[in-house]
Amino acid sequence: DLLVIGITGSYGKTTTKEFLAHILSQKFKVLKTEVHNKTELAIANTLLRKLNDSHEIFIVEMGAYRRGEIKLLCDMAQPKIGILTGISDQHISLFGSQENIIKGKYELIEALPPKGLAVFNGDNKYCAILYYKTHKPKRMYSVLKDDAQYKISNVAAQENTLKWSITVHGGAVMQFEAPLIGRHYAENLTGAIIVALELGMNQEEIQKTLSTLKPFAHTMELKKGINGIRVIDDSYSGNVAGVFAALDALTTFSGQKVIVMPTLIELGKDALEIHKNIAKRIAEVCKTAIITGSDFFGIMQETAIAGGMTEIDFVHMTDPGKIADKIKSTVQLGDVVLLESRVPQKLIDALVI
Repeated sequence: DLLVIGITGSYGKTTTKEFLAHILSQKFKVLKTEVHNKTELAIANTLLRKLNDSHEIFIVEMGAYRRGEIKLLCDMAQPKIGILTGISDQHISLFGSQENIIKGKYELIEALPPKGLAVFNGDNKYCAILYYKTHKPKRMYSVLKDDAQYKISNVAAQENTLKWSITVHGGAVMQFEAPLIGRHYAENLTGAIIVALELGMNQEEIQKTLSTLKPFAHTMELKKGINGIRVIDDSYSGNVAGVFAALDALTTFSGQKVIVMPTLIELGKDALEIHKNIAKRIAEVCKTAIITGSDFFGIMQETAIAGGMTEIDFVHMTDPGKIADKIKSTVQLGDVVLLESRVPQKLIDALVI
């Protein structure tokens, strides 16, 4: 009678898994795959060593770099519910094409039983296309699409609070609040909430769990920094959607903003344009940008300086100690430093109290 829930996507799958496990643990005995454990060997290890007869629900984050890998994970875990959080061109150099990424992620939905449940992020264009082609029981959550069974609205993000509404197809409106940073979490949480509602939890039960919710390690974690600064640690992983979401969240904070991040990898032929767009957004939000990667740095610097809304200090640095020294000499009381994507732990330790 074990209920297995599979979660995949180019972004958002880890946070959705963590949120869903936190919510469902209020009512069920839940086992989830651990951080970074989303390959066949890691999932097999969890099945063999941790799963026992007391567990009612097993939540499996499914990662892949090639077609066929998610199918293999589904053959092992046998999911009855699948959540597709979003599809981008992340890892396109490994998959070979955008079409292969889409087909690879859709393997989760194809593996669900005829009476299973498929949950899609309708605001992602590829997920929306897959939703409409799916003939199994399905649900869609969306800010933009009026035909979504779960319509997201009234999203309000402040420095450390997120509020939003979900209109259920048929008219009922539910309001939720969570102590998290960033508008994008409304999507991840709604995907998790849908599953909880479908499994019989009510709004009051769900909101009770959200009030105790915390970001998991290195994902939009607000920390006290040296010299009275605030540090947002978002160094868990790096993807395009995550970078833009973190920069949007940064706009809700007062004070000068600093970002430290590497350049992104495995983006294929669109990598140059993506990094130019990231640089434009950085220039709109930040006073200082420290880029630790060398690929695309030149074009990012040129783009940021040419199109920036601020007089931005845009530099390339790699040594964690020197980066920390520069930040210490740049920031003032109340300023915010965003540590985005993979940055050295040594730098985090140098900036955080």
